[in-house]
Parts: sequence; C-alpha cells; structure tokens
Amino acid sequence: MHTDPDVVCFIPWPQVFDECHKAKNGAAGAKETGTKVAATVLALQQRLPRARIVYCSATGISEVGNMTYMSRLVGLPCCP
Repeated sequence: MHTDPDVVCFIPWPQVFDECHKAKNGAAGAKETGTKVAATVLALQQRLPRARIVYCSATGISEVGNMTYMSRLVGLPCCP
C-alpha cells in the first residue's frame, strides 16, 4: 500500500486521454516550453501508477519527441 497521499492506489476503469496530441511538448526538463496539458497528463499518470491508460488521437505524430506524454508506452524510443 502506498503511503504517499498523492498516489491513488487503484481505479477500476481506464483513463482515456482523448485528443491526446494536445499534450505534446511535455518532455522532461522542458517545463518552460511544455504545455499545461502535457504537465497535467504526466502528473495524472504519476499519481495513478496502476491505472490503465488509453491514448486517443486522430492527429498524426510528426516527431517522436512529441510522444513523451505517453509514459505508459514502455520500450518505444520516446519512453525507454
């Protein structure tokens, strides 16, 4: 069990990030250039470590670096 009050232990439904391309530019260390949406998406994923996440967007990704908010996609170049 987590003792950190900022971490929610379990949510039974998936978290869907619709229009997730709006969270681009959320690279670590780029707080001055990242968007508020990116910061919120990253913070939610950190607070919900066991949550299932669904990323939805009809907009294509132009650069791999714009996928940094997709922290649950382990193993891709954007998320080692």
